[in-house]
Amino acid sequence: MSKKLILGLALVLAAIFIFGCQPKELRTVKIELGTWKKPKSNPSIERVKENLAKAENTTPNNPEVYFLWGRVYAMENNYEEMDKSWDKCDELSDAFDASMDTLRMMEWDTLFIQSAVKSYQNGDYEAALDKSQKAIICWEHNYQPFLYGADAAYRLGNNELAYDLSKAGYEVSPDTITMARLYAEMCFVSDKLDEAKGVFEKLIVNDATNADYYFNLGEIDLALGDTTRALEYYVQGLDKDKDNPDGWLNIAKLYFLLKKYPEAVDAFEHFKSLAETVGKDDMFLYLLAVYQVKDYEKARAELEVFTMENPDYCEAWQLLGNCYVHLQKNKEARAANDKYDECVGQ
Repeated sequence: MSKKLILGLALVLAAIFIFGCQPKELRTVKIELGTWKKPKSNPSIERVKENLAKAENTTPNNPEVYFLWGRVYAMENNYEEMDKSWDKCDELSDAFDASMDTLRMMEWDTLFIQSAVKSYQNGDYEAALDKSQKAIICWEHNYQPFLYGADAAYRLGNNELAYDLSKAGYEVSPDTITMARLYAEMCFVSDKLDEAKGVFEKLIVNDATNADYYFNLGEIDLALGDTTRALEYYVQGLDKDKDNPDGWLNIAKLYFLLKKYPEAVDAFEHFKSLAETVGKDDMFLYLLAVYQVKDYEKARAELEVFTMENPDYCEAWQLLGNCYVHLQKNKEARAANDKYDECVGQ
């Protein structure tokens, strides 16, 4: 007998042995489902599941059973059970790893690229969050579903979930700037200030020219009660971006808090020159700073305009009255104080 014939016979016998060791239910499942590369259309899922359950009972340590279970669960969009089945398959053998990774990525692409991203762009944040979370189950090694999911959760008012997803995404890809920034922001929103500070400090190491990082750190240190360090960060931020109105407003408020009124006035005026609009409270704080540096004439002139535009802002009438007193305009002072009493009495 030739060597080729002997080898061929051995392969046939081996195939018969392997095939014969498989439960007939498993063979039936494979026929009905087809291969994952060429799946059969419209298989009877209930019949497949019945046969798989019997095959699992007969050969509980057969990795192919769990690989097939995962395929069935994926067809049902039951991604948690799919993940469990494929994890079990992976525990028993690495023979199906490449196939499972490919199938996971196919499901991930459908859920995230084709669904979550489109839902997010259309403003359907609930759908975006749902699909992003399912995409994470399918393939947890890409940060993007964490990013979209966390942002969608935040927009839906679920700050706790937004923090959890952003933290998990940061752990997957700590060097991705957008992921790190979102994680830091969610830390801040969730009052996890030390965590937020640590992330922004790392961001500065990678990009020392980004003014926003310094402003964010200033805001964090201010919340932590470290006003000295907060001021240093605000100054550094303005060194990087001198035309940032929010930066000037924040440093103006901090100077006022520290009772550095001349510096506060200067910062407020920078802010006013750059901002498109100035809120009533910000404008009144500026006028208080002007009053504190004893520039009563300037404060009076601007307060007269402010009270005319905002007659219901009671504190402004009181401050205007005080300016008149310092300017020895007693008649005007009494009139402004009457306006104040009338305002608070409403």
